[in-house]
Amino acid sequence: MKSNSVRVAVEGCCHGMLNKIYDALPANVNLLIICGDFQALRNKADLQTISVPRKYRTMGDFHEYYSGRRKAPVLTIFIGGNHECSSYLKELRYGGWVAPNIYYLGEFGVVWYKGLRISGWSGIFNHSTFVNSALHYDNGREPLPYSAQSLRTVYHTKPKNYLKMLLMKDEAVDVVLSHDWPQHIEKKGDLAGLLKRKPFFATDVQRGHLGSPLNKVLFYSIKPRYWFCAHLHVYFDTIVDHAPSESEEILSGKPDEDIEKSNPNSDEDKAQKPVETEEVIDIDLDMDMDMDTDVDGNTSASGSKTAAASNNNPNSKRKQASATHFIALDKCLPKRKFLRVIDIDVSDVNKDHISYKKNVLALDRRATAINKIVEKLVGENDRALSHISFSDFIAFYRKHSAFYDELVEEVEHEVSSLDKIPNEEFVLDSKLFNPIAPDSSQKNVATKYWDNDQTKRYCSKFGVPFK
Repeated sequence: MKSNSVRVAVEGCCHGMLNKIYDALPANVNLLIICGDFQALRNKADLQTISVPRKYRTMGDFHEYYSGRRKAPVLTIFIGGNHECSSYLKELRYGGWVAPNIYYLGEFGVVWYKGLRISGWSGIFNHSTFVNSALHYDNGREPLPYSAQSLRTVYHTKPKNYLKMLLMKDEAVDVVLSHDWPQHIEKKGDLAGLLKRKPFFATDVQRGHLGSPLNKVLFYSIKPRYWFCAHLHVYFDTIVDHAPSESEEILSGKPDEDIEKSNPNSDEDKAQKPVETEEVIDIDLDMDMDMDTDVDGNTSASGSKTAAASNNNPNSKRKQASATHFIALDKCLPKRKFLRVIDIDVSDVNKDHISYKKNVLALDRRATAINKIVEKLVGENDRALSHISFSDFIAFYRKHSAFYDELVEEVEHEVSSLDKIPNEEFVLDSKLFNPIAPDSSQKNVATKYWDNDQTKRYCSKFGVPFK
């Protein structure tokens, strides 16, 4: 590993299997990224806030890390998926430490680690939830206990968080995390191989229902160096060149007609065993079988440097990558490709960032400004986004350019104000974690939201509305 690179392990769907994931990591990994279905269950009451079939409602491993019986051996960042302890993640909707050394990125969030800028958002796309005017805004936390409906809609991506992600589109971002795939990304790689492993994907591919149309726009708008996700329980790897003509066509604001009528995502687990590829660290949880032990060697894909090198020239005026390395991971099960280790070079222009100099995790100023501006917009006018059609949201900054430009101007003004705050105030110290809710050793715990001191501090420090 180069001295100016970060060794990142990326894992797909966790499903509460932290112990096996940590056991599978090479010793020299700097950072673990988990792409959803983390399942941060603290106690048995939390089982009432996770959307899984009853037979799969188990505590998993996380409660041991929450209570302090175990500690994460490597800094871990994760986003939410569709099988989560939604009550806990709502308590930390702007992000925060869920346990020592384990950080939740939030419904939307951007952090820095060792000079890498990592952005992402939680949940999955559901068309009916997104376009329902009553759900165009989200004033905080759905009442507990969740109804059969809210148990599922609580993790659906909301327009305000999509807008927050769009407001990062002119920034240089190293990594973007999402749970579901960008729509049509499967056509940019080995589609035949994917359908051989997942033949039941064929209908969804044909109809344009495989993946999120929102993530498609974000993929071609933000143009990160890397995009990692999970959800479909299959490994898929491709590098996408950002040809100007293609980006223009994709961002033209003409979504597929059938996306208007149905939901492209399914919560069902349809995963099958994928084929072997040489570029992946295939960690086998059945220890009596062969393991790929060459974890210190060529862990990056042969083409990954195409995407990684494009953002390393400090004199370049181009902020975004000319290509994005897209990787989707499987879930943590035996003989599944759920883990990938990659050395990501740090851009020279980012070596002055506090996260690089002091080897810490830090909040991003622009994302903090975005949270303040968008939450203020929604809070002052809870119908502020409800008049915007789905197709207009797809191309928001084109169809509503004046509105978008006004938001950008407000964000830039807020960033200028945040620049007056010392860098140290943006550092995320894991020692500030405090287990607010009871842990698994306690019985008869109420199903409720526990007001988290991290959320209160964040909102108070940066003027973000507290809901």
